[in-house]
Amino acid sequence: MYEPRDAERTVAGAVMLSGDVYDRCDLRPADFYDARLRTMWAAAGILRSQGVPIDPATLHDQEPSLEYGLLTELMGSVLTVANVEWHAAIVRRAAFQRAIKRALVAAQASDLEGEEYLANAYRQLDAVRLHRYEDPTVTIGAAVQKAYGELARLEAGEVPGVPTGLVDLERTLGGLPRGALTVVAARPSMGKSSLARVIASGANAAGHGCHVFSPEDTSRAYALRAVADEARVSLEELRLGRIRDRGAMQDIEAASSRLFQRQGWVIDDTAGLSSADVGLRVRRHARMNGTGLVVVDYLQLLREPDVRRGERKQQVDAALEGLLALARLDNLAVLVCSQLSRACEGRDNKRPLLSDLRESGEIEQCADVVLAIYRDEVYHPESQDAGTAEIRILKNKHGRTGTVLMAWDAPSATFRPLHWRTT
Repeated sequence: MYEPRDAERTVAGAVMLSGDVYDRCDLRPADFYDARLRTMWAAAGILRSQGVPIDPATLHDQEPSLEYGLLTELMGSVLTVANVEWHAAIVRRAAFQRAIKRALVAAQASDLEGEEYLANAYRQLDAVRLHRYEDPTVTIGAAVQKAYGELARLEAGEVPGVPTGLVDLERTLGGLPRGALTVVAARPSMGKSSLARVIASGANAAGHGCHVFSPEDTSRAYALRAVADEARVSLEELRLGRIRDRGAMQDIEAASSRLFQRQGWVIDDTAGLSSADVGLRVRRHARMNGTGLVVVDYLQLLREPDVRRGERKQQVDAALEGLLALARLDNLAVLVCSQLSRACEGRDNKRPLLSDLRESGEIEQCADVVLAIYRDEVYHPESQDAGTAEIRILKNKHGRTGTVLMAWDAPSATFRPLHWRTT
């Protein structure tokens, strides 16, 4: 029976018959089980990069620990390099299987249970996937080609990121960036959850799956808010069952019907999740759900098992690292709600600043985009700007910052385009 170790010897011999075998095989030294062949493949890579022929003599000169007799034996055992890719695939598959076994053994060594155990196993497997498949190096030509292809799609009207449904916001952001974190930050009662929900709805309406984690709100409460958004009716009256107007009831029925037909918008209201749990559940549904956007409402409610509960800054930092890894590994737009500190309330101008991000400078550092919400009427009930919300773009890694004005519809507790007030 032809074994992976036989394939390793075939590939090692073939590279000495033809130098281009090294590139055709797409193997790394760590893919070889035989330690001698790991050393030999590493030496062959150095010779290849220097333009030096690969043969027993040059390999021995490059790495004297390699036995010349072994090298000549390997070279003499191979008659052709015609099917070397087939042999290399066997080596790759065996290396991948060994890495998976090591990851599972590492996961079993932990004393975690239930979902935390599964989440830890997924972390270990993600590391295998990253090291095996995610080569971060790319030529400038390939990068330009990819960027040019994206430019063509943009000229055709496609949004570069995940659409939000908020046209004024998209003019500046171009949607929520994939592979990155977007933070929605505000003081309590400013509308963090409402803005996150409106964005999720807009992304889903544009055909992107959304996975929402809302541990502070039950799925029933979230659904009622979504219906109030869609029907443009009073959330309080809907929640208490006090809708008396027949026209409003028809709007609710129509909105409920439209939401019922929506595909790919899922809600998870489980409390006490960690960032690893979030990643586990997203990946469990991603293919069927077509997930493009993940919403976590909100960051400070995540509980990282490896950090003591009293260490809030460390909890936030660990949660951010986990969510950023999810965004990058799976090329998702991850939207995270976060509390702002009370510092802004001690200033005359209470509009939020980046420095108000609560508990962790990591939030500002990890986020590609930071959106902060300010409604003047919260602090000044008689404000002339009542009904207007400022969405302040405090950080935009790929473009402009500034302020986008939106209408705040208090009865339905949601955001709408500014022109909505005059229509």
